[in-house]
Amino acid sequence: MLLLAVPLTIAGKAVAGYLAGRVGGFTDRQSLNAGLALVAHGEFTIILAEVAAENPDISAGVRADLVAFAGLYVLATATLGVLLMKESKGLGRALFRPRRLIREGVP
Repeated sequence: MLLLAVPLTIAGKAVAGYLAGRVGGFTDRQSLNAGLALVAHGEFTIILAEVAAENPDISAGVRADLVAFAGLYVLATATLGVLLMKESKGLGRALFRPRRLIREGVP
């Protein structure tokens, strides 16, 4: 489950941040940086795991699994988010090549 959730989260946050950046008037590279900066944030997952851990309607085994999943999920997204943010400039350069200026009168 974790192997599916983490890549989907990374892709979703990166795309959502990129699109929000473009709507906000940022360049492609700036928008990518904004999207990748969102990947490391997972505090809401910890809150949801805490709420689930205190719910008596959920069995003790499932509660333990939810808490373990949330912990690993936040650890994975925080670690990968930091690495992606560190490499975001290189990724931006690779994905979005700068436009070349065309000089007038030169073929």
